[in-house]
Amino acid sequence: MDAGIRRWMIRRRVKPNWGIVAGLSLAAGLSFGAAPAFAQAAGQERAAPTFSVSGVVVNRVTGQPIARAMVDAGSDATLTDGDGRFELRLPEGGTQVTVKRPGFSEKEEDTQHRLQVNKDIADLQFSLTPTASLVGHVTLSNGDDAEGIRFSAYRRQVVEGHSRWMSVEMATTNSEGAFAFDGVEAPAEYVVCSMEVNDHSGRLAAATAAEAVVYGYPSTCFPGGTDFLSAGQLAVMPGQQKDMEIVLTRQRFYPVTISAPNGPPGQGVQVEVFDRAGRPSSSRARWNPRRGVVEMELPNGNYSLDVRSWGRQPLFGRMDLRVANAPVTGLTMTLSPLHPIEVEVRKEFTAVAQQDGMVNLGNNTFRNGNGPSVNISLLSRDSLIEGPMGVGMSHPEGTPSGVFQMEGAKPGRYTVRADAFEGYVSSITSGSTDLTREPLVVSAGGTAAPIEVTLRNDWGQINGMVHMPEGTANPETAVVYLYAIPQFSSAARPPVMVSDGGGTLLWPRVPPGTYRVVALDTAREINLDDAREMARWNALGQLVKVSPGGTANIEVDVVKSAELGATE
Repeated sequence: MDAGIRRWMIRRRVKPNWGIVAGLSLAAGLSFGAAPAFAQAAGQERAAPTFSVSGVVVNRVTGQPIARAMVDAGSDATLTDGDGRFELRLPEGGTQVTVKRPGFSEKEEDTQHRLQVNKDIADLQFSLTPTASLVGHVTLSNGDDAEGIRFSAYRRQVVEGHSRWMSVEMATTNSEGAFAFDGVEAPAEYVVCSMEVNDHSGRLAAATAAEAVVYGYPSTCFPGGTDFLSAGQLAVMPGQQKDMEIVLTRQRFYPVTISAPNGPPGQGVQVEVFDRAGRPSSSRARWNPRRGVVEMELPNGNYSLDVRSWGRQPLFGRMDLRVANAPVTGLTMTLSPLHPIEVEVRKEFTAVAQQDGMVNLGNNTFRNGNGPSVNISLLSRDSLIEGPMGVGMSHPEGTPSGVFQMEGAKPGRYTVRADAFEGYVSSITSGSTDLTREPLVVSAGGTAAPIEVTLRNDWGQINGMVHMPEGTANPETAVVYLYAIPQFSSAARPPVMVSDGGGTLLWPRVPPGTYRVVALDTAREINLDDAREMARWNALGQLVKVSPGGTANIEVDVVKSAELGATE
């Protein structure tokens, strides 16, 4: 038996049924008069009829059956046989089945399936998508052993509507200089980069860093680049193995010293080095509190340096630098205070809304006492690699209700994402800047014009009919993903609804506006930066206008995700 499946089954046998635990805890708190009713309900649950549910699990790419796949419905679980077949005994009613196998994707659309169990349930077919692998071999220019060199795999992904490169996996070379990323998602595009390796054993005895001599192996990105921006991209398909031969060239690492005369004594200082794409460097940058300088060794190249101190008054400094065949000295960085950005949240509620079992009390009432009622995250426009960054929101004592401070934003340009806990975000501005259209600019010192967020609760709703494609297996329970793509600028995530099968649709709480509603058979990220992909989206589905407090009607066909083409 596969080790992964064995571990999974062991975990499953000891996993408590929290529904039963919660029920017993609740029953313990009831009077004795309630106990017979509880026992009767439990007896009725045991008496629910069960039916045989059978089917097959196949490879989505080859169509071949998959043996020893785990099929788990909670109340019953099994492994598929040599022909990929399984049989479960399940109680009547709705249930969710999870299908997994090592070596295959664990995306929700592959692994999670909803069923309606009854005596007439048809034979099932589940498909799993094989993962891919990236395999590399490293040779060092001086012939040394290439053991212990770390590599990072970056995958192009759509994050909150914007294309980013995200670090998804790490690997380290073995004694033969080989490394592998097994089980990576596909289809996808990857860039594989080595981490810098400083040969500190080659350092000469020296009184100062400027006199030190260090050699090592600079970071190299594959395919074919000296750094991330110059590298190509590895397009990987499901079940494919990509082989890489990588040569690392030994180079001189030059000492870099930067003076920070107002560096805070006695406070922690964090130093980060980035390449041109915003990818963090593994070179060991350090703060020397005795000398009040930043020290590091870097190979030739262009870099940016962030220095942040922690304390009652956070300080921050940023500097671009270039290393070109010589030590870098004589640079001075001034650290500036990082000031919080004021955020004012206004509620212009016109409807009494039932939410989370409680009645919304209207304007100027905020959840959790003085909680912000809105979550704000920032996505850097100055880096290709950073993902969304959450920011802290506090309500200083003595400030009016609805006024908060956003802390921790470094200088730079950011796309702002704002999602409301109550109502929806109808507008978000910073001074005269509409943050649904333009970036938030945080200047040196972390300053920016106050952010004003307006929340409203006059949602509309969408009613309609969804038609499944012909030949859909189990059309009543097939999962449908509905996307309402705003045809207007918005700082919130586009509305998404997950539905069981075709038929009538009721989609409540949709912010007013015009949308392109598209129904797909699998989950899909929307890349708002890709004009060609957006054109494909806009050729599908139905255009609909949702009025405040109104109802819009639609009738859409479920589109197979493959018709949209490959994603980034």
